[in-house]
Amino acid sequence: MRVYDDERRAVAENLRNEALHGRVGYLEQFRDRLADTLLIDRATYADMFDRLADLVEPSCDRGALLALADEMEGGFLLFGSTKSARQVFDFLSDKLGEYARRIREACGEAGR
Repeated sequence: MRVYDDERRAVAENLRNEALHGRVGYLEQFRDRLADTLLIDRATYADMFDRLADLVEPSCDRGALLALADEMEGGFLLFGSTKSARQVFDFLSDKLGEYARRIREACGEAGR
């Protein structure tokens, strides 16, 4: 299940609030409070473990993004005087499209 950063932040805030103010008297109440804190409907323990795994697991391939950043930071070779402005523009447009595709892939998104 795809988890977005705003969900992670909301759950983190809920967990912190429970740590400060939560009072649980028995196991059934704990399960209900935890499900509410995780922003899911009344759920089984398995559902809650799955949700926690989704929240904790990185949503992007950090290594792929860092490799892309290194490549981008390296810049492009200077173009010789034989290249027209249109050729340079087309090349850069293709490169930017490739970068966008690779970022989407690293984040688990299908290409557009």
